[in-house]
Amino acid sequence: MFQLPPIERFLVSGMLAFSCLGAVVGLMQKTGRQYPYRGLILASTAMGMLTGMILLGLRAVSLRALPMSDVFESMVIMLILFGGLFLSLSVSNRQPWFSSVMAWLFFLMTLLCAAAARPAASLQQAAQTPWIAVHALSMILAGAMILLSAAMSMLFLLGSKRLKNKQFMTLFGKIPSVEAIQGLILTGLRWSFIALTVGLISGIAMAAVKSKGLHMTSADWLTDSKIVMITLSWLLLGAILLLSKSLAWSGKTIAKMTLAACLLILFAFLGSQILCKSVHDFGARPTEIRQTH
Repeated sequence: MFQLPPIERFLVSGMLAFSCLGAVVGLMQKTGRQYPYRGLILASTAMGMLTGMILLGLRAVSLRALPMSDVFESMVIMLILFGGLFLSLSVSNRQPWFSSVMAWLFFLMTLLCAAAARPAASLQQAAQTPWIAVHALSMILAGAMILLSAAMSMLFLLGSKRLKNKQFMTLFGKIPSVEAIQGLILTGLRWSFIALTVGLISGIAMAAVKSKGLHMTSADWLTDSKIVMITLSWLLLGAILLLSKSLAWSGKTIAKMTLAACLLILFAFLGSQILCKSVHDFGARPTEIRQTH
């Protein structure tokens, strides 16, 4: 984050501030006291999304292209999509714990965005193909939908714990119905699986066409940490969707497996590049371009 230009650093700080405000108000709602601040959570989320949009807009102008060649930019787009899902679902889900859990996850994702922040990069010439846009957008959509499922899984487990402790009154009017929560979990899982499938297919197509230009062999693609993690995530999502019906898994098991899938996908987006040094990066920065000349 500190490597960013001043204006971008200011915007990322604004995203953090707005999302932190929403998370704090969400925590106040969770305590059980009556705080009529649901509108403040929604407003802070909307402002965080708007700040992210301005950041992407500035990068689009400077790059003269859609800014999604970088992990940071992809995560900002994912955050905006997740925020949009939050605001749209809030129309029919007005329970305070719903907005609290969504606000907490929005803040967590903003923190991860800030951790991944780095200066803008243009797309490598060898990667400039229609497949890259399909690949990037489908992976971003998969991430946003699994975040929705993860948030609902957290809400489901939170409610289940209260029910187990026979604290029925603490849940009255504070969370959506169990059927609604489970429906949102499965909806998010299905869309994430579909988007990951499209992402993998488009990624394979791009690899087949552009491997030489990107200086990556078939072995490089198959052993890259990010690609391995995404493939494992796809298999896990497929297993959850298949076995949840055939084995009649309990809601708790599905919720826990969903959280595991979400963590795996987030690690594929962010952790694999930071910790495992993935070469699945198609952004060319000015310093890198100068070194090639």
